[in-house]
Amino acid sequence: MLSEVLYELSTAAHSKECKRSPQQFIPAGFPLHGQLPTGTEDSASPLTTPDMVRSGRVLPTSVKSPLNLAFRHPLLYNNYDLQLKSGKAMVEIIMQYNNIVTGTFIKRPNRFIAHVLIDGRETVCHVKNTGRLREFLLPGASLLLEFHPDAALQGRKTAYSVIGVYKDNAGFEHKRLLINMDSQAPNQAAAEWLAGGGLASAVTNIKREITYHDSRFDLAFSEDGHPAFMEVKGVTLEQDGAAMFPDAPTERGVKHIMELREAALEGYRAYILFVIQMKGILSFSPNRNTHPEFADALKLASESGVRILARDCIVTEHTMKIDMPVNVIL
Repeated sequence: MLSEVLYELSTAAHSKECKRSPQQFIPAGFPLHGQLPTGTEDSASPLTTPDMVRSGRVLPTSVKSPLNLAFRHPLLYNNYDLQLKSGKAMVEIIMQYNNIVTGTFIKRPNRFIAHVLIDGRETVCHVKNTGRLREFLLPGASLLLEFHPDAALQGRKTAYSVIGVYKDNAGFEHKRLLINMDSQAPNQAAAEWLAGGGLASAVTNIKREITYHDSRFDLAFSEDGHPAFMEVKGVTLEQDGAAMFPDAPTERGVKHIMELREAALEGYRAYILFVIQMKGILSFSPNRNTHPEFADALKLASESGVRILARDCIVTEHTMKIDMPVNVIL
């Protein structure tokens, strides 16, 4: 049963033009730095929009709450100011997709788009993950896509987004697994997990995209009255039930780790949460073969007081929810 909490949504977030001061976003005790950027728009290359709804193709959908709309709108995703409040439940919070369709992967000409066979027609789709994804984006792979019926009105260049893939012979049981590959999903799921008591401590004043020195952390909050930061990393790479991150070198990831380490040394509570976007996982470890500097930085951060967490997820065609802890091996 999902925890139910009451959120206060900042009406100022409804405007791209809004200029907000750092004081609006930073809990008491946090340092003040630059203003937050606006969210990002669809980054796919210009392409012809595919035909809209075709009979019999759209799978059953779920009801989407106003909070979910706020989280997933391409312009408002990073702009909502979340205030965790006590009191009567107002809305059940869960990350959710609408208008899910199925397709078959053909090719990926660049990191932003993929060609997918949908109802016998080759269609260009936006890939919501710029990682390499070579271990499961293989010709013939079964994909889940979110159809955007108002794509033209939104100014999107594609009417479909690839959000999931079925991987055969995956996990420790070597069976077919559904993997969520939406790179925006982990941050949203982590915010919901925190709000639902994921840390088993008193967490309040949850904020998104907070600037600290030269980095911008995914989440900031108060934990038992202490200011805390959390960086969230989505994990889609697995081999024989062992999840790994990253799937490609990430200097930005190393920079975030070192900034979190600095925050921990300055007295802040600091977390790195690896959200494993699937089930069937026994352990998590940094991908030393791909980026040894990232692995070294993660170990150093852990020794300096940064808490390294990994959780798997319950993934369905319409939702992704953080679930059980996974053993971390540094």
